Amino acid sequence: MKTNTVILGASCYGLGLVTADAESILIERGASAGDEFFNSYRPCGKWNGELKSAEAAELHNELYEKCGGKESIDFYALAPILYYKLKDISSRIMMTTEIVSMSETDTGFELKCCNPGGTFMIQCEKIIDCTPTCISNREWGKNNITAKYLNASIFSESGIFPVFSKFSDRDGRGANEKFIGTEIPVDFNWTAARKCFMENYASENFGDARIASLAKQFDYTLKETTHEFSGKHHFVSPLEFNNPLAAFDAGMAGR
Repeated sequence: MKTNTVILGASCYGLGLVTADAESILIERGASAGDEFFNSYRPCGKWNGELKSAEAAELHNELYEKCGGKESIDFYALAPILYYKLKDISSRIMMTTEIVSMSETDTGFELKCCNPGGTFMIQCEKIIDCTPTCISNREWGKNNITAKYLNASIFSESGIFPVFSKFSDRDGRGANEKFIGTEIPVDFNWTAARKCFMENYASENFGDARIASLAKQFDYTLKETTHEFSGKHHFVSPLEFNNPLAAFDAGMAGR
């Protein structure tokens, strides 16, 4: 298979890029898109400024309507709206696909990939890595992480929440919800991270508050959110953007 550009990661920024560029394909190792926001409970800043693409403006209007025209938009509600809009380009989005190897050639790159259908090769001129931690250069990406977090949403019937000592917290989408997070060592895997989270949870007095949902994706802070490995190999972390809509809009605009 040959293509002009391979986009790595179905982040909101990557989804904007592949939507805008008909000569690109997107490869995602997981089974869901926009995980860096929708499944990490990463804080989302309010939208401000003019959207550059008509597609992002359309998503904004639909999201605004779905949220009842509220000033405080629930950006996590963007997920199903965005997924529906992607159906027309689904042939250029390869989910549950792993990069086995990546080698540079005279004309670009050659990627060996595998998915449930088998193993195959992709030749491309350019790679844009839009994963949060740069899977196209894992060692560089690992060293680029300055902090790692595991977040959760919690629910209280009474709407009364304690003052946390081991968690950061912020208001949720209603009086009965809060989002909490705890920093974990960068080298912790999911088993160790969940154990760390639950040990901190057990040491706090949560009152009637209970965990409603634990994040399925880590959140990070990074040293660099953009990096150019070569003129044909770029990294743009979706964590550079204020919210998922801003990330998608930047991808659509070729930012």
